[in-house]
Amino acid sequence: MKTTVLTKAMRALHFRSENVYSIITLISLCDFLNNKNLIAERLTRSFKEDIDYCVENFEFFSIVNNVELRFKDLFTEEYDNFYKELKSQSFQLKDTQEPDLSVLDIMENKNFSGHFYFLNSEKVISSVIAKWLVNDTRNNTVYCPFNNLINVENELTCDNMITSPYFVIAEARARAMYHACNELKVPKQVLTAPDTIGTLTQNYDLGFSFPPCSWNIGSIKSGEINLLKDMLENISGRFCLIFSLAFAFQSGVLEKLREKIINEKRLKAIVELPGGYVPNSNISCMAMFFDKTDENQDSVTFISLADDTCKDKEHSNRYKTVLNDYAISMLENGLKGIESELCRKVSFEEILKNKYCLTPSRYVLSEEGRKAQQQILKGNVKLGDIAEFYRAQMTKPENEGNTFFEVSASDINSVGFVENPGKQILLSKDVSELKNALKKGDIVFAIKGSVSKVGLVTEEHDNWLINQSFVIIRIKNPEWPVEFVFRQLKSSAMRLYVQSKTIGSIIPSLTIAELKDLPLIAPTGELIEEQKRKHERQMEIAATIAELQKELGELNNF
Repeated sequence: MKTTVLTKAMRALHFRSENVYSIITLISLCDFLNNKNLIAERLTRSFKEDIDYCVENFEFFSIVNNVELRFKDLFTEEYDNFYKELKSQSFQLKDTQEPDLSVLDIMENKNFSGHFYFLNSEKVISSVIAKWLVNDTRNNTVYCPFNNLINVENELTCDNMITSPYFVIAEARARAMYHACNELKVPKQVLTAPDTIGTLTQNYDLGFSFPPCSWNIGSIKSGEINLLKDMLENISGRFCLIFSLAFAFQSGVLEKLREKIINEKRLKAIVELPGGYVPNSNISCMAMFFDKTDENQDSVTFISLADDTCKDKEHSNRYKTVLNDYAISMLENGLKGIESELCRKVSFEEILKNKYCLTPSRYVLSEEGRKAQQQILKGNVKLGDIAEFYRAQMTKPENEGNTFFEVSASDINSVGFVENPGKQILLSKDVSELKNALKKGDIVFAIKGSVSKVGLVTEEHDNWLINQSFVIIRIKNPEWPVEFVFRQLKSSAMRLYVQSKTIGSIIPSLTIAELKDLPLIAPTGELIEEQKRKHERQMEIAATIAELQKELGELNNF
């Protein structure tokens, strides 16, 4: 089908539909008839008549006659008029020079850009995932439960029989129609309720699923957990699951589940996907690859594709991220166990030390990051051993009281000194927020948002507070000069090291425990003097800059 066919049909009838699955169902059948040269003789036939005709004459259409896939809600005058207009436009425009596109390609039309079928990097790596799953075998039984993305599934249907439970009947119907119209092997069993998870008794050879992020539907809580357990129990060979990156680091139940996964030794690889992999979303995702046939492994391969070098800049934009050939090469080699700058094998022992954190960026570092890590790990004293920590509370301004100023990341200048904060608030003297009050010599460290942003309070103020993105670090060991600690924390090497410890798929954050564990190099007389000279010179430069900025402002006066 051609894009203009869909566009003209919609314009002709002022047709709008919020249900992308209905559109896929209609244009799939129209496209099929066009490819079979049946459009001309069936221009006046209704949608129902064409379905009945295809079921009667083409064996692979039997799936659409399933009792659960009835099309009664599409047998309306509105849909039928639109369907006939599609056929009319297809017939009229069949000889134009515009290339024919698949139904899913048509879904890149701006009218549908917010829906599941929007082209994105999922389409680019689908063949890689499918190739790894099949692994040169054929005629597998494949389990694809509650899968929001279709391209891996389409890659698998050619040689395998798929069971695909879905959330809604419209989605199941659209996919069955798409498979039938492309003469692909279609799902042999269609389940349509989330609570069907765990009810299947059949064992499958392979599996794939990308469920909704943070799945919580009706009575089904923590759907990802139940889905993972279901696939572990029902799939005897390889399978791949794509979850939100939050699954990799959240504590509690998820941490215990990650421990169970590691101990079962079926987890082969974890791939970090960039924000924008899910269209119109900055949610970062991770793909987990499981292989039961390799249960004696003692490591997991971590692959990070979130680096900017992995992005196809020509086809990516603010709404989607498409991976380039370099990223695909790194992924293919990583799944074969070949280590590279974006891929590293990590022992179970190291994963245990990191409390079963499965974020690839924790283990896969750039060359610059590896050098920074080597430098920082020379330190043999933990920050928590020499300092006290005060976690800032959320400040709730009042209508009256004393004037205070709240420091944020933007109030830390280029050399790391905290300057006059711009945000002014009123608070009474006895509120708990005053625990956030800053003192001269305090180090402030961002653990949320602008993680690793470090500032030093160089003057005494009785009305400065810190916002909740920060922790106040107050040195308690007199043998450690504040400026000496501050300079280590703000170093480029420490910034890279801290970034490798951050968690969070949307808003980066660092735990207090990780902050306290930061290694520092112990002070010596020589080191203290060296850093003292640098600190004093920074103070001089900062004062000079302030004077010059003041003069620059005065010169603006006419």
